[in-house]
Amino acid sequence: MAVTLGILLGVGFGWAVDRGAPPSVSAAIVQTVAEVPPSSSAATPARTATLPAASVTTQPVDGTPAGGDGVGKTVSGTRPDPALAAALQLSLNAGIKGIPGTVQAAVMMDGWNAPVLAGQRLADDMRPWSMVKAVTAVTLFSERLGRGTSTASVEEPLTRALTRSDNCAQREMTVQLERDLGGSLAATGTAIRAMLARVGAAIDIGPAQHNADGRYCITPTYKGLPAADASYPALLLGTTHWRVQDAIRFIHALRGQIAFGTAASKKILATLRLPKRNSQEPGAEAQLTAAPSWGAGAVFGAACWHLAYKAGWGGHAQGRFLAGQIGAVDLPGGHWIAFAVMFHPATQPPSDDPGLAHADQALASVLGSLKQQLKQRFRGSCA
Repeated sequence: MAVTLGILLGVGFGWAVDRGAPPSVSAAIVQTVAEVPPSSSAATPARTATLPAASVTTQPVDGTPAGGDGVGKTVSGTRPDPALAAALQLSLNAGIKGIPGTVQAAVMMDGWNAPVLAGQRLADDMRPWSMVKAVTAVTLFSERLGRGTSTASVEEPLTRALTRSDNCAQREMTVQLERDLGGSLAATGTAIRAMLARVGAAIDIGPAQHNADGRYCITPTYKGLPAADASYPALLLGTTHWRVQDAIRFIHALRGQIAFGTAASKKILATLRLPKRNSQEPGAEAQLTAAPSWGAGAVFGAACWHLAYKAGWGGHAQGRFLAGQIGAVDLPGGHWIAFAVMFHPATQPPSDDPGLAHADQALASVLGSLKQQLKQRFRGSCA
């Protein structure tokens, strides 16, 4: 009994640090958590997290209403099944145990309205780095398809951004989105925030850097973006801030193929399922020590998982290296599960290389443990 109670309380705590419940929930338990962003010496204001009821609403990073409409969004679905949630959390904790560093992990089954969380410092903000390329792609394609505008000009950079994690391709998608929105950096940031707010997630655009220096993307042997876009001001969206809760809600909604539009979601998911490759952009000639399929690609490599995922990494120059992955895999009976795992090594690597930080091993441990639980719980799961 004591063990069962402990497990359920642990799952409850995982929900507690999520975005929070609607104000109408009676006898809400409120907990304040101080946070220090990974790329700044100044602490952000403490956040308040509330134990959720049957639905979860957004509580934006900066304390202002999510999106541009002045209200948060309600996440539809059902509360996580307690027994399955407890088992999944135990598997995540087992995979995290012994990893030298800090890990935040989250999973969310189809039909659930809240994730199960595990790890340490779950309230921390962090940079999404290249994981934000999937968010950029969703925003750009949803915006264009919603207006009936062709996406032909961004198909090629989309593929490079999501399969090679090419930064020049990300820059081109961002510039195209900015042009679609009248050339406004502010409007672009609002569009990104509003897209995530649809599903109860938030992103802090405030810390994002921006510049007009994309000339490095054009060389005699590499044309990373059109010359007209090389000097166009662009938000560096990888330097925004979000939390693991935001990451899991985004990838869960994308896999659900409804919140962001079916056509846009299917296109992005199909691209995220393609094999990963090393970048060919200038400066990436020295390839990473980890295989392009590190982490989720190695754990869920069998085709029957239908893995869709995106990795992101960076921050060694600031002494805050992070490597993370967001993704989803299919399960028997038409079910699926989304995941988000963030790893902060105890020892900083000499460069932004997930292999040198042993991030490939850390994520393989967490996701490998999750995989074993899924195979036990869902008979007939992939090998």
